Amino acid sequence: SPDVNSTSTYVAVVYSDYGTNNHRTSFIDCGIREGGYGMYLYGGGTTSTEDDVLIQNCEFTGQYYRPVYCLYLGQIKFHDNMVYQEPNNVYAYRYPASFYYGYNSSIERNVFYSLGGSYAYGVYFYYENYYQSGNSRFVNNMISIINCTNAYYCVYAYRMQNTLFAHNSIYCNSTYSSSRLVYAPYANNSDVYNNIFYHAGGGQCWYEVGNGYINDSDYNLWYTTGNTLAYWAGNRANLGALQAYTGMDANSISKTVTFKDFYTGDLHLASPSDDDTDLFGTLLSQVTLDIDHEQRVNPYRGADEACYITPGSLNYSFVDGAGLPAAYAEAPGTIGVQYSVTFPDYASTVTFTVQFFDVISNTLAWQTTFTANKAFGVPLSGIEYITLPSSLQPGTYKIEVIFNTKNSCDVYRDYMPYPVALLVVGEGQTPCVVWPGDVNVDGIVTYVDRRDLNLYIFNANLRTSWLNGPARYQADAETNPFTYVEWKPQAAAPWATPEGCYMDTDGNGNVNNMDYIAMKLNWSQITPWYGGPPKADAPSASNFMMDQNYPNPFNPSTSIRYMVPEDSQVRLVVTDALGRHVTELVNGRVDKGAHEAVFDASQLASGTYIATVHMTGLTSGMTFTKTIKMALSK
Repeated sequence: SPDVNSTSTYVAVVYSDYGTNNHRTSFIDCGIREGGYGMYLYGGGTTSTEDDVLIQNCEFTGQYYRPVYCLYLGQIKFHDNMVYQEPNNVYAYRYPASFYYGYNSSIERNVFYSLGGSYAYGVYFYYENYYQSGNSRFVNNMISIINCTNAYYCVYAYRMQNTLFAHNSIYCNSTYSSSRLVYAPYANNSDVYNNIFYHAGGGQCWYEVGNGYINDSDYNLWYTTGNTLAYWAGNRANLGALQAYTGMDANSISKTVTFKDFYTGDLHLASPSDDDTDLFGTLLSQVTLDIDHEQRVNPYRGADEACYITPGSLNYSFVDGAGLPAAYAEAPGTIGVQYSVTFPDYASTVTFTVQFFDVISNTLAWQTTFTANKAFGVPLSGIEYITLPSSLQPGTYKIEVIFNTKNSCDVYRDYMPYPVALLVVGEGQTPCVVWPGDVNVDGIVTYVDRRDLNLYIFNANLRTSWLNGPARYQADAETNPFTYVEWKPQAAAPWATPEGCYMDTDGNGNVNNMDYIAMKLNWSQITPWYGGPPKADAPSASNFMMDQNYPNPFNPSTSIRYMVPEDSQVRLVVTDALGRHVTELVNGRVDKGAHEAVFDASQLASGTYIATVHMTGLTSGMTFTKTIKMALSK
């Protein structure tokens, strides 16, 4: 539109009059230039059914009066836009964006900026969700009202009901003592979280007529250089006074913040605020991204998620000498710390501090450190074997590994991604290592485990000590309710019988019917071995049986032991995971007793293979069939 000095709607760049059907109209990647109005969209009145107007990634510049003006539009989505009112605008009043009589609005990840002028109303909400009920979002916006002589408001939110007001960064430097960053009387049932309210002039951060309107407010940053922080049914001089009157904002703070360039509307955090842990708020499930579409991790208050480490980029676990998962360690002895660092790309020297905490007193029992060098653009991974001293007493420990590594701002900081548990035993001792569901320790969870658990409970009914023993410990139990039944090695202290610690598959210190749950969750799972070959019946064999192969995983060969209680006809066949025939290990008459077949897979590719046995007793005619999974890993 022409560059005009007019407040007339007739010089709007985009114009939609009363009653116009704007249903599902979209404006994407547009440059809206000059005019009295940038965009004037008028719906159908207080009973408007117009929905889903989308204004996304547009830039509004040079408007004389109102860059954005929307009335009676339901479910408008105003996302990722930039709205500028520059100093060459000679009109006294500034209205960067106005949304009147809307409902279910989504105003997210926008930059609203106004420089100069005499009076400002900033982002203007009027009767949001009032005539038509809804739930609106005003999230991840940056609002700067700069050098306005009498900046009334940065956000004018009159009767902005049922609105999530979160992660906004709002800045004003007006010296006008009656200016307010947010004017929000009667904001019924609205939530105010993780915002930065920063008044570098003479006014207040917030105006509300009294308690009972805002539903909840917390984890905000409130700051002003004026005499009073806020007006809430009266002037509240500071954060303490605001907290005392409202009973809210218990975790809010008041301190100075450094922005990249507030004078141009860039309210991204700058040093030292970009790495200030005081600015961490609370993670909102409704707001998982910041203004730049970056994942919220810590998260920071305001629109910008500043320095961070991406979730899942720091990992560690404990392994044995073969690099397999370890559930326990000997002291004195060695244990491997397997680590990985995948973010950020910067080259760095990563320092790992391994700390052992007593689980009862939560005191530090022992620690050690080591370092590893990460190259630029290359993920770091490896195993460091650490030596545990004899002074480390046997018992279960909570382990925390602290990574001193670079974050997204190329700055070294300490990060502890998660705790783990580790059982320490004396030199040469072997505890129970439970794979939940594998009660007979044959390396696979099948119906045989159900039989063995039933038999154990039956025999233990006259010996209650067999049914109770030390519970297991997992460091993530508070955050992961399934940690005791996950398919991973879990060390357990000895019970009255060695079998007891294996039978307690859910780790709670009791053997009962609840232990079947772990079997169901891990049905047909197979595991590498701990502490030697699989446990089995005596070789004399009083019934038909086939053990899990050993070793498993294997390379290139593995042994399969099977037993027959009488002379029998036996056929043992191996197929691949798709059921295709691979080889026949046994096919014929075998004598009573224990036997062993060797599967040589040196010419086969890595993967899962299935061994199936069919047995028929030559005297009794009884039959037996069983299938096991075998993992070839080259």
